[in-house]
Amino acid sequence: MSGNFSAKLVDEGVNDAWTGWLGRMWIKLPAAGDYQICQTVAPPNTAIADPACKTITVTFGVLADAGLFVSKPL
Repeated sequence: MSGNFSAKLVDEGVNDAWTGWLGRMWIKLPAAGDYQICQTVAPPNTAIADPACKTITVTFGVLADAGLFVSKPL
């Protein structure tokens, strides 16, 4: 991972730049580089996704997508 950056992203929360669509979240990152995106809290009545973390590479001016976190029912 490059640099040190940490943010808590909650669906429809203060850092969610994609509001109005539950289950979709978007955050603006401070710089290009590699980032590890992790699910730390599962949606209600589900388990944490497996895998819980994904690595993405962000390039300036290009949207990056961590894909889906699939949380199975408990």
